[in-house]
Amino acid sequence: MTEKPQPGAPALEKGLDLLEALAGAARGMSQKQLAERVGRSVGEIFRMLVALERRGYVARDPATGEYTLTLKLFRIASQFPPTERLLKAALPVMEQLASRVQLSCHLTVLHGEQFMVIARIEPEWLMGWSVKVGAVFPLTQQYASAKVLAAFQLEGRREELA
Repeated sequence: MTEKPQPGAPALEKGLDLLEALAGAARGMSQKQLAERVGRSVGEIFRMLVALERRGYVARDPATGEYTLTLKLFRIASQFPPTERLLKAALPVMEQLASRVQLSCHLTVLHGEQFMVIARIEPEWLMGWSVKVGAVFPLTQQYASAKVLAAFQLEGRREELA
C-alpha cells in the first residue's frame, strides 16, 4: 500500500526551516548564511524574514544585519497551560530539593524519542553542575533523567526504552 501524499504548506515549511536554523546557530546569521543553511535563495527567504521580524520571532541587528531568535517562542511555550500548571506545582518542590541536597535539579518531559529539560533550579552554592533549560537528549539509559522517565512509563513503553 502506498501512502497518500500529504498536502504541503511551503510558506510554513520555509518559516519553520528559518526558525530551526536560527535555533541551531551559536550566534546571529546573515540572510545569505540563512539562505545557504536552509538551501534556498536570499530572495526566497527575504519576505519570510520580514514577516518573522514584524511578528517578533526574530530580531535583526542594525549594525551587522544578522538575525537571531527572540524569546517569543519560549514565551509561547511557557504559556502552554499544561506546562504552566506543571511548573507551578514542580518549582517549589525543586527549590526545596536543591536547597536540601545542595545540587541543581531539573525537570524533563518526554519529547518523542528524546527528553527535554523544561525547568531547572540551582542551589545557593557558588559552583555547581546543571543542564540548560531547552536542552534535548536522546532517551537512552545512559542518562539518569531517561531512567527516571522510563521508570514511570507503562510496562510496554518501559520495555521499549530499556
